[in-house]
Amino acid sequence: MLIAIYDVSVLDHYYIGDYNNVLYVVVGNNHPPGYIIAYPKYVPSQDRTIWCKNSLCFERVVKYYGLDEIYGVSKEEIYYPLYGASVPCIRRALVREIYDPVKRALEIMFRPHDVLEEEATETISMLRRIANIPSNCIGLTGSLLIGIHNVDKSDIDLVIYTPNCSWRVVEALEEDQGFFRVFNKEQLIKWAKPLVKRAGLDIEYIIACLLYTSDAADELDGVDLGGRRI
Repeated sequence: MLIAIYDVSVLDHYYIGDYNNVLYVVVGNNHPPGYIIAYPKYVPSQDRTIWCKNSLCFERVVKYYGLDEIYGVSKEEIYYPLYGASVPCIRRALVREIYDPVKRALEIMFRPHDVLEEEATETISMLRRIANIPSNCIGLTGSLLIGIHNVDKSDIDLVIYTPNCSWRVVEALEEDQGFFRVFNKEQLIKWAKPLVKRAGLDIEYIIACLLYTSDAADELDGVDLGGRRI
């Protein structure tokens, strides 16, 4: 679901598209006036790739989630006093489309169009049930949000909004190991090792920070979660 509005509020893990069809990931909920903190993740490709929508295909320019990688592909940075740092961003005047994860989740719940969207519908319904959260707390991000997903290779990337809903989901996942299964110790270590090298952090710190993230799924091939990676 896209919104063509100039001054609309955007939240973490929304996607935005510019007038050159570059697709950006939004970071955080607070943004400098006239800007959105975001980094480009997909750019148009002349070749056929696994990420396509109609006749337009994309290649992924951010392959690993690290500061060097993200700042390396960002087209503009500004200093934002709230964070005390320069942040990658895009000017709001350059934004053509805004993709809302919550509205996209509701859209596919109403009418899924392929097998992956059906799996996402089942996943969202199950998570809402076991965590007892309303529909406006859970969104669908990643390639499914922007409609360039591949039914065989894409993951289901969910985002939970509001602290209350987030804690409900965390508690529900800790109690319910049936439909959702978290990483075991061996999988955690395998996921954490490359991040130790890139981020310069202790492996214990990285593992302790993991609840479950889409970044982990992106970087850890073959994670057995009893089905598609979420």
